[in-house]
Amino acid sequence: MTSPVRIGVDVGGTFTDVVVVREGGGEVLSLKTPTTPNNPLKGIFHGLFQAATRLGGDLPGLLANASSFVHGTTVCTNLMVQRAGAKVGLITTEGFRDTLALRRGIRASIWDMKTPSPPSLVPRHLRRGVRERMDCFGKPLVPLDGESAAEALNALEGEGVEAIAVCLFNGYANGQHERAIKARALARMPGIPVMISSEVLPVMGEYERVSTTVINAYVAPGAGLYLEALDSELRTGGLRVQPLIMQGNGGVTDINRSVSQPGQLILSGPAAVAAAALQAGEGLRGGEGGGGGRGDATNLIVFDVGGTSCDITVVADGQVS
Repeated sequence: MTSPVRIGVDVGGTFTDVVVVREGGGEVLSLKTPTTPNNPLKGIFHGLFQAATRLGGDLPGLLANASSFVHGTTVCTNLMVQRAGAKVGLITTEGFRDTLALRRGIRASIWDMKTPSPPSLVPRHLRRGVRERMDCFGKPLVPLDGESAAEALNALEGEGVEAIAVCLFNGYANGQHERAIKARALARMPGIPVMISSEVLPVMGEYERVSTTVINAYVAPGAGLYLEALDSELRTGGLRVQPLIMQGNGGVTDINRSVSQPGQLILSGPAAVAAAALQAGEGLRGGEGGGGGRGDATNLIVFDVGGTSCDITVVADGQVS
């Protein structure tokens, strides 16, 4: 237990996987423990304890010797799939409260005009408009009306919302008004997650921006509590390095970033599989360190079968589709 190790933990719906790689010697320990859905931390630390025992040490020693700790979780994905996220209030520019429901008008069947779209994550009575307007260059055309902002926040507080999303028209060009509303919301309801589009996704595209901001707010309370508890328990247990969290883009980031933009964790499991498939393909190519002449492996089909779902990833010519 004196040599550095790298630790990877993946929490799925049924099992929690723990992998410990000893640096230098390349020894790999992999084990699987049942996931504890009511408190995933129990399953994580049970697996870590088993790993430490198999390596002939204890849990504090294992964590203290970790040079990296990478964590993948289905917490945010499950919140979305099960519709178990927070009660979200949405603040938009006056006249744009229905952008979330109108979407882009795209339907699964373009000729089917009767089947309704899936219900919005924020019902209409929790979507409030405020008087303000930015032009496309970020110049204020109508200043933020403090009275209408106060009325919107008062209504949402009265409805008992658990998170707030703010997406103002042309907010991607200038987030001044969004930041002002966020400051008002945090002063009025301290501790509540407030997501603003100019921080979450500052790009053109009204529906894409509002839906992404709402999703981040929807999973924020659950993800925040989980990640902060994980960070606290790991540090109390002896971990000295910053835990890294798997993202939906196939990369990792720290816990603070994950808490501020928890929507990035959604579908991080399939993204991790895609990243692993690319790396495995590199190792299988002939003449590139371990290929052994087994041929070209730039075309791959990868199956990830879990307790809840089966994810399929296609890699064509070295690119994830």
